[in-house]
Amino acid sequence: MHELSLLMNVVEAVEELAARESFRKVHGLTLRVGVLAGVEVPALEFAFPVATAGTILEGAILTTQTVPVLCQCQDCRTDFEPLGTVFRCPRCHGLRAKLIRGQELEIGTLEVS
Repeated sequence: MHELSLLMNVVEAVEELAARESFRKVHGLTLRVGVLAGVEVPALEFAFPVATAGTILEGAILTTQTVPVLCQCQDCRTDFEPLGTVFRCPRCHGLRAKLIRGQELEIGTLEVS
């Protein structure tokens, strides 16, 4: 389950932030999960209590936000959400799409004290 190791990295990042910003407890954490991130949200939710046990995140409420795929056509510079698995520009029908978002796993918000 690679979601556990991903969460361990999140815990480490939050603890480093806590040391810099002087907070002692996290009550809520929102993670933004891209559709193409290769992360199973149910596995992430299942592993969260294990990853946070004994840390400032223990007992925190985990919320996830799904981040849709967004591309930019490299021919006409149109931003678009692709339909299906073919990233074809709806404006010029070009196939040279650059992925702008949809692969991220990032901290969205923290509720701290």
